[in-house]
Amino acid sequence: MRSAEQKYWLSAHVHVCVTDNYAVLLDLRQDKYIGVGREHLPALADVVAGWPRMSQPEADSVQSSDALLSKLLGMGMLTTDPALGREAQPPSLPRPQSMATVADLERRPPIRVRDVSRVLTAAAKAKLSLKWRPIETVVGRVQARKRERCPTGDFDLQAAYPLVEAFLHLRPLYFTTKDECLFDSLVLVEFLARHGLYPTWVIGVSTNPFKAHSWVQVGDCVLNDLPEYVCMYTPILAI
Repeated sequence: MRSAEQKYWLSAHVHVCVTDNYAVLLDLRQDKYIGVGREHLPALADVVAGWPRMSQPEADSVQSSDALLSKLLGMGMLTTDPALGREAQPPSLPRPQSMATVADLERRPPIRVRDVSRVLTAAAKAKLSLKWRPIETVVGRVQARKRERCPTGDFDLQAAYPLVEAFLHLRPLYFTTKDECLFDSLVLVEFLARHGLYPTWVIGVSTNPFKAHSWVQVGDCVLNDLPEYVCMYTPILAI
């Protein structure tokens, strides 16, 4: 039996967000999502470091978290060792308000041969990474590269505009289904990295029914999707 003072931390490979109905945990190591019912959230906030608190929870809806904590510990999603874990803080991002550019297939933007080569190279790299590497490794590599090459987090959006326009125009060369949002976003991240630009790669979720989505964002500007669509999702991971 845990003591009232026992604290838990999210494992380093786990990320969390809270929607209107659930808390959602993303376990990158197992590549799976776990939903936690609203009735458990106040109890978890008492014992999990950094866990988001509900405003004015209903007393009769609060349930003990003991069984859930045991389950999450057993799955490796929580830890009692702060050296191996981190606080359960959802990512904080500006609400998307605009998009960088709109793909217009009737007008051909200035596209250089090297743009075509770099987009196709980025697509091949992203495809191989997602097929042969665990998603935890893929995310870790993108995080480490951004931290090393862009420690200030600065991003030149003006310089990115023509690149994103070229990317959107060339997207049909490799993009075959609307359901490949993770792949599409990673391609854009890899393409921009070749130009020394490091945006934020986002994974978000919605509940009732559960859906996951991925996009690329800089500030409140979405680079490869519609702001009104991605606003339907709550960010759970921002890289």
